[in-house]
Amino acid sequence: MGKRKELKLIIIIMAITCVLTAAYWIFSFTIGSELMDSLFKLPDNSDTSKSFDENSGVHAVIKLYKDSGEKVTPVEILLAKQIIGRRLKAMDIRYRLVTDDMQQGTIRLDISKDTSDKAEPDYSLAIDEALRSSMLTLQEIDEDRRNEAAQYLQTGRIVVSGKDVESARAEKDIRNGGYNVAVKFNSEGTSKFEKATGKLIGKRIGIYIDKRYIMAPSIYESISDGEIWITGMKNLEEANKLAADIMSGSVKFKMKAETVEIK
Repeated sequence: MGKRKELKLIIIIMAITCVLTAAYWIFSFTIGSELMDSLFKLPDNSDTSKSFDENSGVHAVIKLYKDSGEKVTPVEILLAKQIIGRRLKAMDIRYRLVTDDMQQGTIRLDISKDTSDKAEPDYSLAIDEALRSSMLTLQEIDEDRRNEAAQYLQTGRIVVSGKDVESARAEKDIRNGGYNVAVKFNSEGTSKFEKATGKLIGKRIGIYIDKRYIMAPSIYESISDGEIWITGMKNLEEANKLAADIMSGSVKFKMKAETVEIK
């Protein structure tokens, strides 16, 4: 009888493992492997390593919506949580909790007061920063047009934008140290980028977030795999913030604070 029970337990464990594995691959196939990677490789959107005080700080309910009136999907809610979490982490807001309500299409944001000697954050500014939408653009540039800091000025001749992005994530630069942001374009963006880089061989392409200049790498060949690496991030927080900014411009939803309570 003992051997039968043991065998039955092994069969049950194997069955559960098979079900979980199948669920993962079905989910991955449904939403795309790149998005799966971007979701599961993002940093935690909560930090409750010390006691979390629900009676202090700020508590907000964030509404996700689309201008088209379409319903926000569960995957988009998960992505919004991670964008918010990345930005709060980049602002060094340690005591944060980001939870979701899939039925209502909302996210609850709780920031507890920091009990250390660190200055208390501007909670209103923190929420605005967490919810803002940014737009990545890669533009053709004019070599002779630079500002006082020798940064190439925007021309408006956009090659690809945040709407062409499938995923963006921070990565450790093993070769040179520091951190990079790996950006993967969707199929349409990949096609546009391949055509543009084929035309711009021997020239530079400017990378911008909104009005902010990031870098202007030289193009040596046509890039057909739809991937670029934005280099030179000093630390993981900076890379995570840039990745969150890029992803916020690729999503089809918007975020707004429905209620904000500061205690």
